[in-house]
Amino acid sequence: NILTQFEGPIAEKCGLLKMDFLGLRTLSTLQRSIDLVKQTKGIDVDIEHVDFSDRKVLDLFCRGETKGIFQFESGGMTDLLMKMQPDRLEDLIAANALYRPGPMELIPSYCNRKHGRERVPGEHPIMDAILAETYGIMCYQEQVMQVFNQLGGIELASAYKLIKAISKKTVDVIAKFQPQFIAGCVANGITKDKANEIFELILKFGGYGFNKSHSTRYAIVAFQTAYMKTYHPVEYMAALLTFEMGSTDKMVEYIEECRRLTLPDGSKGLKVLPPDVNVSDKDFTPAYVEEEKGRAAKRSGRAKTEKKSSGVIRFGMMAVRGVGEKAVEAIIAQ
Repeated sequence: NILTQFEGPIAEKCGLLKMDFLGLRTLSTLQRSIDLVKQTKGIDVDIEHVDFSDRKVLDLFCRGETKGIFQFESGGMTDLLMKMQPDRLEDLIAANALYRPGPMELIPSYCNRKHGRERVPGEHPIMDAILAETYGIMCYQEQVMQVFNQLGGIELASAYKLIKAISKKTVDVIAKFQPQFIAGCVANGITKDKANEIFELILKFGGYGFNKSHSTRYAIVAFQTAYMKTYHPVEYMAALLTFEMGSTDKMVEYIEECRRLTLPDGSKGLKVLPPDVNVSDKDFTPAYVEEEKGRAAKRSGRAKTEKKSSGVIRFGMMAVRGVGEKAVEAIIAQ
């Protein structure tokens, strides 16, 4: 490996490309749940081609039932979702970008404008078109770059440098580009005073701009986890519990969530049963059991029984305190 002890900005000045690679356990949880669905139901889930307008999945976000959902678990985010009532993927992307120190003050405006309780202000047709998706609010760095480029005539490479300078409050770089932006705005028929007003607005909120491509991918992963929780809750919650075996608090939290879950057939509650040497695996195991339910016959008046297959999760034997892996493997081998 080629290593450097230069910090990021210096490495970039030397012509090196700095990249951050994030390892997300959520992706392992997703893959595990997909594999479990294949094992238990024989269904191949194409998680990269789910319908992002699926109303059932979006309703889960609207209800704030987001325990185990990537990036949307916290109480504050749940509160935001219930106020926002997202009905499209773009709302989830915006929620990711807005739920940070700074942009948080814009959350009430976003929700009010989305639901028609507040008028979306107009600045200039070009700027309004760029910010239409987010109701006139600068959520993303890409939007700020487009405003600099399309309204101020600043080329995109320089616009990128400028938004970085704004976020880091690099005064000399901002001062260098301001006259160019004002001149570009004047060329687009905007008065000098109005151009300065727009630039000040960008300085105030543009520094909060989040990277939309980053926020989008996070929102997609969040939607995928919500999709699995909505349509395959037994397998998804089993995978989630498996990857949280090292945290007793998290296991308790997710087992409680299982009991609160609304299942695909409309029933409430997913049972997490004790370990069973005949059924359980090392990890939390989805299982389907047939239950007999009494049902009164319509004509004869005699009671009938029907069998219904319901999903449960068997506690993973490796999650039992004090039980070693070798012992579990020996039990499974028997």
